[in-house]
Amino acid sequence: MFSVEIIESIKDPRIVEARSLISASGRQKQQKCLLEGAACIQFALREKIAIERIFCSQTGQTDPFLHSLAEKNIPCLAVSEGILKKISHTNYLIPYIGVMSIPTPFELEKIKGEPIIVLGQIEDHEALGTIIQAAYFAGIRNIGSTTSNFDPFFRRIVAASHCTVFGIRQKQFFSQEEAFHRLQMMQYEIVHCPFGPDFSLPLLLQKQFIALFIETPVEGHAP
Repeated sequence: MFSVEIIESIKDPRIVEARSLISASGRQKQQKCLLEGAACIQFALREKIAIERIFCSQTGQTDPFLHSLAEKNIPCLAVSEGILKKISHTNYLIPYIGVMSIPTPFELEKIKGEPIIVLGQIEDHEALGTIIQAAYFAGIRNIGSTTSNFDPFFRRIVAASHCTVFGIRQKQFFSQEEAFHRLQMMQYEIVHCPFGPDFSLPLLLQKQFIALFIETPVEGHAP
C-alpha cells in the first residue's frame, strides 16, 4: 500500500509553480516544463528523464498507472479536478500532469561529431513538431535554433512531436551566421534543407560531422 499526498489549496507553492509552466516565460524562469498526460509521462520514463513530481486526480488514486509511478519513487500529489484544470489552463481534465526540469543546453565541444539539426525561422508549430519527431526517430538528439523565442515545450509543438521533444537536447544560437560559423570551425559539413510537403531527413544525417540547417523556403522560390 502506498500513500499519496493530498493538496487542497491552489496557493500551495508546488501548484503555483506548476501553473506558471504553461507560459514560455514561466518555463524559462523556472527551467522546468509540464508533462501533460500519461503518454508524455511514459515517454519520459522510457527516456530515463527525472520527473520531479506528478499531479493526479483525487478520484484516480486506485488507477494502476499511479501505482506504477509510486513504485518508481516519483512523488504523486492528489488534487481536485478543478485544480488540475487550473494547472493545465484547460476546460477539460488531464488526469496526470508531471513536472520535469528542462535539460541544460548541449555544448558543441562535448557532442563534437554527432549530427546536429539547426532550425531557422520556422513559425509553424506543426512543422516544428514534425521535424523534431523525424529527428528523434532518425537517432538525432541535438537540435539548435536561431530563433530567439524558440520554445520547443509549447503545447502544440509537444503534441505534433508526439512527445519526442522531451528526448532531444537543444541549444540557442544568436543567429544563423553564428551557428554556421561555429559549426564550420568544428569541421561540420553544412547542408541546407528547406521544409516543405516532401520533407524527409536525408540519409547522410546518419554520418558524423553533419549539420542540417532547416528553414521555411521563401514563397515563390523553388527549394
